[in-house]
Amino acid sequence: MATSRTPRNQLGGLFDAAVVPIYVLDEQRRVIYCNSACATWLGVPPSQVVGLQCAYHSAPAGGTANRPDTIVDGRKEVPSDTITMSTPDTLATWLCPPPEVFSGEITSAEVGHTGSEGPGARRCAYCLPLGEHVAEVVGVVVVLSVAPVESGGATANPANQPLWNARELHEQLRGFHEQQASYFHLDRLVGSSPVMRRVREQVHIALQTGCRTLIMGPPGSGREHVARTIYHATRSRASATLMPLDCSLLDAELLEATMTSHVRRWSELVRDTSLTILLLEVDQLPLAAQGDLCGYLAIPELPLRVLATSRRSLWPLVESGEFRRELALAISPLTIELPSLSERREDIPLLAQYLVEDQNRRGGRQLGGLSPDVLELFAAHDWPGNIAEMSDVIRQSVHRAEESRVMVDDLPETLHHALDAAAHPRIPDETIQLDRFLAEIETELIRRAMQRARGNKAQAARLLGVHRARLLRKLGPQDPGAL
Repeated sequence: MATSRTPRNQLGGLFDAAVVPIYVLDEQRRVIYCNSACATWLGVPPSQVVGLQCAYHSAPAGGTANRPDTIVDGRKEVPSDTITMSTPDTLATWLCPPPEVFSGEITSAEVGHTGSEGPGARRCAYCLPLGEHVAEVVGVVVVLSVAPVESGGATANPANQPLWNARELHEQLRGFHEQQASYFHLDRLVGSSPVMRRVREQVHIALQTGCRTLIMGPPGSGREHVARTIYHATRSRASATLMPLDCSLLDAELLEATMTSHVRRWSELVRDTSLTILLLEVDQLPLAAQGDLCGYLAIPELPLRVLATSRRSLWPLVESGEFRRELALAISPLTIELPSLSERREDIPLLAQYLVEDQNRRGGRQLGGLSPDVLELFAAHDWPGNIAEMSDVIRQSVHRAEESRVMVDDLPETLHHALDAAAHPRIPDETIQLDRFLAEIETELIRRAMQRARGNKAQAARLLGVHRARLLRKLGPQDPGAL
């Protein structure tokens, strides 16, 4: 006699027999079920899928690329040197449905992974929230289409129109990541504007040639990140050494002591180690220290590679005598100029979406993006602190958000004050030209006195309380009747 099956077992059996991939997540975005069709599509056993913690972001889902150090809240994070294809982290990234579904919204999206169907293989996902109430979602069932769908992630905005929809920005960002992931984290240089395309091309040249490179740009534009990206992408051995030097803190004596120490260590202890110096804010290096640095760069036996950052062009400083020409030539065979955000406003929506998803990647609360009203405010703001300022604003807003997207009320007060100040600029004080003002008054008084005196100069002088000779000097050769 056949053993009766409980409804739960029957449901599990139906799911396992289904030809479409199905998986289920709990309210913490952890995969708690994966059917056979889903495991086959992913190319891994169900046991490697169940338990994955999903996060909603668009990081590269496969390929191998070197990764630079990143600075988070003043602490250095040193990720692994490579990104491995189809790792649990990348699978969890691709399988995460939009955050709105965890707020009770039935929705559809695209999910995918790097597997047998090729890089970026995607399927349409139908997401059903589970719970007694909309506000109390305890899980999400995701049912995938049988056949793959074409990539929906656009890499450009052909109509050059602002994209205010977070889902569209997510797909555009995903497509951008897929294109740039093989270029050693160039996927972090987000944007489709002409200036950012030029920056990516220049960084690619630096990666290919390994030449000394100067990265210029305003504060907060990501100069140090670009320099570290180039270093990590082009270092030839694990024993390579990066020596950052903050030029704003160096004098000639300290520079000499630091360089001598590192050169001695290289020559006596680890001769096979390649040495790269990262000159931060090189435009602030004192003139006396510049000569010593030129001497070290000229040592033929020292395989010294140089990466440098600067807030401004070195050549006006050379012309004014504040910077040595030979040093400027030595450190800038290739110059990469990073633009300010005000110079590439069309990139702001996509960059903002990237920063939200970067917060998602770090764990914690998952958001789908920014509301259209917030993106409109972002596009209107001048962002004097550039990417660093936007990153800080989004970090604060994500922590304050109560919905699945960042709303206007979630923005920090500092941004509201800046936007209000920009909308109501202070009326500039009008400068009073005292001499001209007094001359105009004097001319007007003389005119009135001459009118009352009917052109009689002596009487007009008495009315003004001055001598007749003084009045005549003021009148000059002109016809008194002209007054």
